Amino acid sequence: MTLKLFLVYSFIKKNAKFSTSDPKGPLSLPIIGGLYCLISRDPPQLRLHSLSKKYGKLMSIWFGDNYSIIVNDASLLTEMNSKNFKIFSDRPPTPTLRLFSPDFNDLLMGPHKTWKPIRHALSPHFTKTKTSELWSDAINEYGEQLTRKLKEHAQSGELLKLNDFFKKYTFAVACKVIFSYKIEYTDTIQDGLMGKTFGPLERMITKMAHGQLFETIHALSPIYYMLISKIGNEIEDVKGEVRKYVKEHVQTIDKNKPRDMLDFMILQDYDEDLLTNVTFDLMITGVETSANTLSWAALFLVNQPHIQEKVSSELRDAFGLDTRVQSNNKQDTPYTHAMLKEVLRYKHIAPIGFPRVALEPIVIDGCFIPKGTHVIPNYYTILRDPNCFPNPDVFMPERFLTNERLESYLPFNVGERNCLGLHVAMDEMYSALANIFKNFKISSPTGKQLDESEVAGIAIHPLNHAYKIEAR
Repeated sequence: MTLKLFLVYSFIKKNAKFSTSDPKGPLSLPIIGGLYCLISRDPPQLRLHSLSKKYGKLMSIWFGDNYSIIVNDASLLTEMNSKNFKIFSDRPPTPTLRLFSPDFNDLLMGPHKTWKPIRHALSPHFTKTKTSELWSDAINEYGEQLTRKLKEHAQSGELLKLNDFFKKYTFAVACKVIFSYKIEYTDTIQDGLMGKTFGPLERMITKMAHGQLFETIHALSPIYYMLISKIGNEIEDVKGEVRKYVKEHVQTIDKNKPRDMLDFMILQDYDEDLLTNVTFDLMITGVETSANTLSWAALFLVNQPHIQEKVSSELRDAFGLDTRVQSNNKQDTPYTHAMLKEVLRYKHIAPIGFPRVALEPIVIDGCFIPKGTHVIPNYYTILRDPNCFPNPDVFMPERFLTNERLESYLPFNVGERNCLGLHVAMDEMYSALANIFKNFKISSPTGKQLDESEVAGIAIHPLNHAYKIEAR
């Protein structure tokens, strides 16, 4: 009888109205709420995309015990994250986010009072001008290593798994600028700091994926933490490696000659924990997002060789075969730049964005959002808005060749808490792709289309295909 009463109570609670203007959403079942809507062979973003067509720009759904609003419209996401930023500035303290930062003392997960001053201090290092000054040497150095590797495989005829080398490239750039750690040409992603980072993180992400039920049903959270404590939180192992470099920098810093970004943070008098957490944030988020976007770009250009040829022809016409393309040459190669922008639209590596939490009740687009609501951007749907992107399911770089500003194009979010490193990301991705496709033809070893299935991780990425490399 007690169980029946609880189930009835849960059903009534999850289907009760907060107001007369709640966003529409699916019926909620006892305990699990609307989680049943995501039970499918399709990835969650496809299910939410389908639901958005039924329920509109703002959709309410109970993910277990978490009342959530899915934002399916770019203008509303802009209104929330820009105009009403103070209400939507923080992240909810969910079990998964707590694994990344147990005390939320960092840039990525922390509350406004923590991340805002850090962001303010670091922002000058990520402006367009500073990106060119601070990051360009590392982008060029490791970009040259990347093209050197392709040249070796073009000469030998050996197939090359590009995903691994994209990870190495973005990781090397980040580590050199952030804390002067140098990746050697002969290093693989299993070696040194890379080996101590990628493997543990991938294993931890898999563990967390298996614990999604614990994420949403609050009564199960203690069990989640207990299981994690038994199997180990490998994120803390990675942070332990980062902490070693933090300690070394603290001991060897010359305050008159800061070496890198970590030295700059030490000069802000951040404590060791905050230095470790922010260095980890900068290192991991920038590496995964850029590397996976590069992997998708390579796959799409292999599967659509006519687009690859347009990119290659434009680059060779602009620079010839002997000149290295620089990250500030985007305006000289509009089609190549448009191709990169289309990759970011067509295959967003985080199609369901990090949640925010409503700190106060508010009405958005006539819909009431109560305090404590989890607010989740649905980038998959936003970047496939047919009113902004005709034929949204077609990979078509030409859509970005006009001067018209596409308001739904928000691959890096919007507002004060958008992607800090967006200029760095665009520069390092453009530079890598431009120099690769100017100098090499990349193709499927069999001549057939390669599988474009998604693999879940910190960010979604393609299968690790082996490619045929030919010099142009």
